[in-house]
Amino acid sequence: QNPEAQRTLWRATAATKPHFGFTSNWTDSLASAEQWSRSVGFGGPDIYSIEVDTGNVLDLRTTAPWATMLSATGCDESYLGPEENGHDALHYFAKKIAARGFTWIVHWQFGDHRFEWKTDRETWIYLGEEDLHPTFVHSARGRGTQEGHSKPHDS
Repeated sequence: QNPEAQRTLWRATAATKPHFGFTSNWTDSLASAEQWSRSVGFGGPDIYSIEVDTGNVLDLRTTAPWATMLSATGCDESYLGPEENGHDALHYFAKKIAARGFTWIVHWQFGDHRFEWKTDRETWIYLGEEDLHPTFVHSARGRGTQEGHSKPHDS
């Protein structure tokens, strides 16, 4: 494996029945995952990390992310409804993108507006068929416990 093709990703998720499968969202920084661990409605108190292969990534960190995505899926702009936000649009296209051979989508994290991007943070969306098996890092509820060890989770 080319070490440059590896990347550490982080996920804040629910303490019970965490989701590590298709369309699970990951971030490129522990600090960002820790912010999500305190978020209401998204994320959760438990933080995990995983090393991933970045070889099959649809990279939307461009000046024209939607054009890149539409080109990769063979769709046109009519598929982006005015009521959708960027997060929902990416999840709508996830199966189409996965069918084109991509394992991940990476994009700048969304801001407060429908298609606004924050270029200092990345979101990675997993498109694989098999659940990932990340390493438990810590819980926002009890920092320091089980650091760096695998924690059993429901698949």
